[in-house]
Amino acid sequence: MGVDSLQVLQDKLKLKNLGEGFAVENKRLIEYTGKETTEEMVHVLGDLHKDYNFNIVQIDENSSIIEATKRPTEEIKIVEEIPDLPISERAVGHLLDRISTLHGINLYEITNKDIALDKSFPNGVMLKGFIRDGNIYINTDNSTPNTPIHELMHMFMGGIRFQNPYLYQNLLSTIAKDPALVYKMN
Repeated sequence: MGVDSLQVLQDKLKLKNLGEGFAVENKRLIEYTGKETTEEMVHVLGDLHKDYNFNIVQIDENSSIIEATKRPTEEIKIVEEIPDLPISERAVGHLLDRISTLHGINLYEITNKDIALDKSFPNGVMLKGFIRDGNIYINTDNSTPNTPIHELMHMFMGGIRFQNPYLYQNLLSTIAKDPALVYKMN
């Protein structure tokens, strides 16, 4: 039996079940997500309720319909960690420079000391890297040569997740079924 956060969402937003979706007052949705546009609201709902994909259809200025689709989790299984494979730091650097130039994704190197000074980011010193405000941060005290690509893949997969949830779930399902593919991806 897996996680199911839909009841929490129903309670917090006082959703009315319509069978194919849920009616919601726009003001409740704005208060809950802190966002004004449906695209941003969908993003926040997906972050808060990772076991569902969401779509929001605005009916009028006062109400919307939320469509919630359970993400499949039964196909996901734990695969033993694979050791780091050699990777050319020069190739990674060139790739990230091109991505920064073409897409505006910046890469910043920081240290545990820098992270510790940021009181809004507890336990950040434990990370090899992270994404914040659309930029990639690499903790030079903890990172490996693979860390920049790892963080970039979070952005890539996150983009697929929100732009094409069906493709995203198919990718996860395919990967989960083939441990050799997981190895090749690493």
